[in-house]
Amino acid sequence: ESKRGHAVGQMGALRGLGRSVRPSALEPLCAALQPGGRRSFVRAAAADGIAALLPRLERGPRATAVDTLTSALRDPIARVRQAAANALIQSGAHEGLGALRAYESTLSNQEVPRLRRGIRKLGRGDDRRTMEKRIEGLEENLRDLRTRLTTVEG
Repeated sequence: ESKRGHAVGQMGALRGLGRSVRPSALEPLCAALQPGGRRSFVRAAAADGIAALLPRLERGPRATAVDTLTSALRDPIARVRQAAANALIQSGAHEGLGALRAYESTLSNQEVPRLRRGIRKLGRGDDRRTMEKRIEGLEENLRDLRTRLTTVEG
């Protein structure tokens, strides 16, 4: 029972670490997700922690987090693979779409629809980000044109 209590404490600590929104939390979370020594549900909690932290990370650390999660999609333990897939979807990591599609081929027919729903949700988020960038670009062009027009009129 003390082993179980210790694992529950580790799970809570890892999830809390992800919610700390500190980039320094990424390294211990990624280490905890790796195979070797930790129970599968503790490793799954590390994936949850990464999911909470990932949206707040800058480009380099974000790439590390996504790489860690996509690698976990090939883990020998199903619980860890599922946690990594959920983490990529929940965190909006559109960079992981290709890996999630590859992971889909390893699932049973019963598991595929749930993953496909998550992939569609993630893909829509990617489309929204693309549109937001386009709108920002158009707004910037409009500001530039207004400035030029004011200069010409003045």
